[in-house]
Amino acid sequence: MLIVTGPSCSGKTTFGRVAKAEGACVLETTDVVKASFGQQGLPGEDIIDFCVRRYREAGEDVFAAENYRRILRDGHGLDNLVLVGLRAAGEVDFFRRVVPGTRVVGVLADTSLRFQRGLLRGRADRAATLEQFVRRDMREYSMGLASLLGTAIDLLMWNNGTLDEFQRSAALEVNRP
Repeated sequence: MLIVTGPSCSGKTTFGRVAKAEGACVLETTDVVKASFGQQGLPGEDIIDFCVRRYREAGEDVFAAENYRRILRDGHGLDNLVLVGLRAAGEVDFFRRVVPGTRVVGVLADTSLRFQRGLLRGRADRAATLEQFVRRDMREYSMGLASLLGTAIDLLMWNNGTLDEFQRSAALEVNRP
């Protein structure tokens, strides 16, 4: 199993598209988080606050356990599986316990470049200013992403170059034994 993590607009989804093109089964782990948020989110709570609350209530592996149940329920094989979007070290710890040999790739890019990518995406929840983007980044890092990137990754990939360069690097990593 391969786990891909990193902050918003760093290239995780692009990595996932490359992995899928290389024949991997790719699951976006934030789908589980968003579904849980829709069911259990409190009035006025945003998704980051929701995640922090759920980590505090049920442990940092709460969404990993939900994703694992989804993997088993849907019959996904673990050997050729790429999980995109985990945000906490406890999630990685969970998968390393239940799936020996799990590798973790951290994807990073410069903040200003990620902000520009976010603007191009045009999502309704995007930050309108670099200051807002940095504030959101700091919230993501503080909820567990900083610890994950600092302690639990096997490889750090920088995505500051061209799309072709990143796609080539991602394909090499997906196909690494």
